[in-house]
Amino acid sequence: MRISEFHKKIIHVFPLMLFTLLSMQLLFPQQVQAQEQSIDVFIPMEAAVSEENKKMDTEFQIHIEAVDTDTPLPGQTNVRIKNSGKEEFGPITYTVPGDYRYKIYQQAGSVGELLYDDTVYTVTVRVVNGKDGSLSAEIWAVQNNTMEKTDKIQFINKYKKVSEKPKPAPAKVSAAKTGDKTDFSLWLAAFFVSGCIGLAAWRIRRSL
Repeated sequence: MRISEFHKKIIHVFPLMLFTLLSMQLLFPQQVQAQEQSIDVFIPMEAAVSEENKKMDTEFQIHIEAVDTDTPLPGQTNVRIKNSGKEEFGPITYTVPGDYRYKIYQQAGSVGELLYDDTVYTVTVRVVNGKDGSLSAEIWAVQNNTMEKTDKIQFINKYKKVSEKPKPAPAKVSAAKTGDKTDFSLWLAAFFVSGCIGLAAWRIRRSL
């Protein structure tokens, strides 16, 4: 039986098409699974004012920035907290396991009477593969490049205490009286000496 040129082309192309189809079937589920392996993380923080100064309305700004260039960031990198309260950065979406580092700090405001907390937190988000194939995350922070870990990101602000004006020192009345007595004694001694000299001179003239 004679095979036409058209059928010959089909016979040569069919194995290639079959191989391509099988390859797509094998790779496509893996790509879908990789896209589904993601986790959303929220990083909480809080700002507060010292207990004795909660009457003034003050707004605090907290900022987050990535330490490394390939680190994902939340949609909002600045949050505002009025007086005292809690907020969070997020969601931050991760699709690849690894350690992701951030700097979180408070921006100093313009209230002159306020002492702003200038603590800088280095926050690490560790993303790992779970037993079921999903991703899980762990969060911790350290303060001002120390080695001690903490799970709280806090900014405690305090208002400056108004110092009392110093009271004027009372006049030293006793010292002034002592000076007066000394001056009077000198005048009395001078008067006595003058009298003695005058009396001696009068006696000398009388004897002549």
